[in-house]
Amino acid sequence: MNLDVLKENKKTIVGMGIGILVGIIGLLLFRNILIFTVFLVVTMVFNFFQSRMQLPFDLSPSMALLILFSIKLGFMEGMVFLILGSIVPSIIGGGANHMTLFFFLLAMGVSYLGSLSLIINLRIYGIILIVVQSIFGYIIIKFFSDDPTDFLSIFLGLFVNIGYFLILTELIAGILT
Repeated sequence: MNLDVLKENKKTIVGMGIGILVGIIGLLLFRNILIFTVFLVVTMVFNFFQSRMQLPFDLSPSMALLILFSIKLGFMEGMVFLILGSIVPSIIGGGANHMTLFFFLLAMGVSYLGSLSLIINLRIYGIILIVVQSIFGYIIIKFFSDDPTDFLSIFLGLFVNIGYFLILTELIAGILT
């Protein structure tokens, strides 16, 4: 009787087998897109809610992921991640202010530097880029803000971004090609 069930559903079983095979091949070939998309969506949601709650500090993994994707995938992918993962959700969530353009340009510069891959060691290069971003972020804050929490935000952001970068490098870098 079990053989009759197999014979009746032969097309379904073959179709499922082909579907699974195509899925596995797709995952192998398009894993960069899959990983990028998953982290993009998670970051979008994170940034939206962070902007909605009006947190004084950036606790999102945006900068770490921007650097990681720029180094591993390239400048354009980094820019897509920056715009869709950070800028758009922040604007929709109400978190944009008079310094948003300056920080966008800074992140764009960091993404470009990341895409150049000037240093072979991924961790050291990423940490250097985070430090550069923090230094220039401090300069932007110095000129355009009198709020003391902004200075604290840059200082805390340095350590949060380094932490995220070290954790996410372990998680993602080996998967991306």
